[in-house]
Amino acid sequence: MKQRLDTTSTETAFKPGDAVWLYAPKRTKGKSPKLQSNWEGPYTIIRKINDLVYRIQLSPRSKPKVVHLERLARYTGHNPPDWFVVEDPPPRTEDSSKTSRTKQDTWVLMDKSETAMCPDIRSAYRPVAWCFYTAAKSNLVCMLYSEFETKCYFKLVKMSYLTESLKIEILMMIGYGDRARTHCEVVRLFRETHPDLPPLNQGTISKIEAQYREMGHVRKVPSKRQAVVDDDTKLNLLLALEENPITPARQLARDSNLNQKTVLKILKYEKKRPYKMQAVQELLEDDPDR
Repeated sequence: MKQRLDTTSTETAFKPGDAVWLYAPKRTKGKSPKLQSNWEGPYTIIRKINDLVYRIQLSPRSKPKVVHLERLARYTGHNPPDWFVVEDPPPRTEDSSKTSRTKQDTWVLMDKSETAMCPDIRSAYRPVAWCFYTAAKSNLVCMLYSEFETKCYFKLVKMSYLTESLKIEILMMIGYGDRARTHCEVVRLFRETHPDLPPLNQGTISKIEAQYREMGHVRKVPSKRQAVVDDDTKLNLLLALEENPITPARQLARDSNLNQKTVLKILKYEKKRPYKMQAVQELLEDDPDR
């Protein structure tokens, strides 16, 4: 296969520092192959091994990759937009003994994909792109992401600002029966009611509703770590089960302010099981099966 590519290859020559496209077809589920691009990049050539093999740099932190000439195509893109270029900082005065170096403008691949966050829906994916940067790279990044970080401030703020009263208010906004609202409507209503708070997303509303349906309250639940239960709590739990053996484990957990799984572990360790109510046929005196 390699000999065939060598004989049919063109005489296109690249120099170190040239930007090229890399032919890398992909097969993924869900999308039609016609809608996918078979070319990736642009990447930078760092070394010419021979007339048919080149070494390219995919990203600043990745290892160089050796590819054949037939998988490369010259990049003929346009210059970056004017809003992406910032002015260079003023030159610093140095001693005459030290030689001043001027950093040339170069193309660098961004490390991670950018995501533009929507205020009430999930994040929208933005593909990896090349950015044109100069010596003032730090100032450029701060300028570009200042507005982006302001819009996405609510993603940095966790669910801790939601007090118990706010969670109850969210449940009231959801409603019940014929007057129940969708999660998107609740997000919009919460934003109009509390404009000073970070906006909610639909996942937070789903967690609050699921917690209320499972536990019957919206208080802060303990973490997933192993809960430390004292002896008095265990004794009260066992006494409550002795008084009413048909009490379900969910009710015991709610009364003891514990997690349901923790209650089941305690009952299993004490070798006790809560009874389950089961409807059976009543046997009368004249019943032949009595």
